[in-house]
Amino acid sequence: MTIIDKNTVVVTTYAELKSAIESANEYNYIYLGADITLTGGITIPASKTNLTIDGTYENITYTFTDRNTLNVSDTISAANAAINKVTVQNTNIIGNNYYGIIYVPESSAYKNIIVEYNNITYEGPQICFHPTGLTRFINSTITIKDTSLTAGGEVAECNQIELGGTTTITHNSKGNSAFWFRNSLPSLTILENAKVKFTSPNRELFYGTTALTFQILKNAEFEVTTYNGLAYDTFGTGTTTIAENASFTLKQTAYRGSYPAWYSYGPITANENSTLIIVNNYPSINTSNYNIYFSTSSSAFILNNPKKVILYNSTANTIYTNTTTKFDFKFSRINLFTTAIDITQNISETTLPTFSWYKSSDISEIKGTFTNAKTTIESSSFTEEDLTTLPALTNFNIHNKKIISIGLTPLLINPVTDESTTITGIAAPNSSLLIKYNNESHIVVSDSTGAYTLNLETLQPEGTNIEITVKEQNEPIYQTKIITIVYVGEITIISAPTLIEFKMSPISKNPLICPKTEDLIIKVSDTRAISTDWNLYATINQDPTDDNNNSLEQAIIYKKDSVITPLSENKVLVYEGKAKTTSPEITTITFAKEEGILLQILSYIEANTNYKAAITWTIEENS
Repeated sequence: MTIIDKNTVVVTTYAELKSAIESANEYNYIYLGADITLTGGITIPASKTNLTIDGTYENITYTFTDRNTLNVSDTISAANAAINKVTVQNTNIIGNNYYGIIYVPESSAYKNIIVEYNNITYEGPQICFHPTGLTRFINSTITIKDTSLTAGGEVAECNQIELGGTTTITHNSKGNSAFWFRNSLPSLTILENAKVKFTSPNRELFYGTTALTFQILKNAEFEVTTYNGLAYDTFGTGTTTIAENASFTLKQTAYRGSYPAWYSYGPITANENSTLIIVNNYPSINTSNYNIYFSTSSSAFILNNPKKVILYNSTANTIYTNTTTKFDFKFSRINLFTTAIDITQNISETTLPTFSWYKSSDISEIKGTFTNAKTTIESSSFTEEDLTTLPALTNFNIHNKKIISIGLTPLLINPVTDESTTITGIAAPNSSLLIKYNNESHIVVSDSTGAYTLNLETLQPEGTNIEITVKEQNEPIYQTKIITIVYVGEITIISAPTLIEFKMSPISKNPLICPKTEDLIIKVSDTRAISTDWNLYATINQDPTDDNNNSLEQAIIYKKDSVITPLSENKVLVYEGKAKTTSPEITTITFAKEEGILLQILSYIEANTNYKAAITWTIEENS
């Protein structure tokens, strides 16, 4: 045993690890200095209220192997209510005991203990047993598999689970769900900025509750691929929230009797710029295998202008309810399909939505209720004038739909005059476009940059209407624009990063300023027939945060020469553009890592942290 200081020690054997944890000392940070195999149990005493076991010492990562038994007495036991937190980090773990590495008995007395696994790899039958409190997995790779003692079981028997950082979970059990949620107020939270992938080739994500609080926090991504959908049998979620800029994708791979992919016993809410994708097209799917089953009067479907929603079912209806369910949809464009098209096909008259509603330059809202037989609209933002070019709202029915999609795909159209021989513009790469005018229709596909061209056989007279509908490649996401020759064009930001990460390597010490991790590149398209100068502005809605959600106040700045301007909710001018000289014109604005938007440190920060900030860009024409 090597003593670093009164709180820190390095151990190289099981006996040293046991002594460091159990003996009367102040060691609360224990490094592994060698591979260690548990040959007996260890009990964390009340005095170790915040214990960390770190498997990496002097840049070498060691392996911890738990004991090859199925006894709770052969674990590292946190059976003391005085313990606040136990952390295992930077470690390779070989598991044998399905009571986990850190065992917390099932008692409300231990509900306030936090167990965190950070930057670990685990292979074994079950890593977590903590049925009353919080277990957190950060930047970890977890593989649940068979061992010599038992078949692969669960990731966790748990009450509250948090997943963060870049975390990958592969659950190979054939006999159990991945997470067994127990006791009151169970929750599953995907932390801010996380990228989490979960795969279960034979089973499902969770078991044991119909009241799971399911949250995907800001800027997080949660990708779930399972054999059976989200939960076992009729278990499901209570309140579900997909926060701003977050995304949730659920892919089911096999037939599951008469069960849907997702039972919802409470509201599902997808907030601003979020993404929700559920695709059900597996073999032998039947008419009861809905995407979402809203199961109680507490259920609701709330869409607060998400970036993208795709509910796709090759056979069943995407949504089913056995009650009256409330809905409140704010959206850019909604598409309803009564039949399941092949979404990998290019656009055609047969791949268009059955019904679509949208406004040309505003967000739409429809709210009301739906049952399994009808949809009742209580209010709508569509005016009589809007509806002269859209389907009647009597066609807005959520039930009996094979595809429901929300969102817009890019569509820029260059000015077309009575002397034009082509229709050109920019869409998403490899998207397909249906172009109609004068009882003619043509289909073109954009190239890998998004550019498209339709050659006109004859010149078209001024006043001719041209309708262009674009379909995203492999997705039922559309946009439609109608232009009239001549078209004035538009100036649009076609690409810009919304999340910027900073590197803690100062480029200036007075003041202390840190650079971005990569160059900042913004592209602006100008297709206006009559062009003017323009300005690009940047704002932020909240202070930058690190991976632990700590924030820095007034830290994001725009630096030009020696002038520093803090970014806030008020617009800050970051670029002055000139009227275009060609048609169309794409302006590429590049701020090197050490230029433009930077991070200014005005207060203490934790070492080895990375900060990220969400930037909102706006563009204004000069009159």
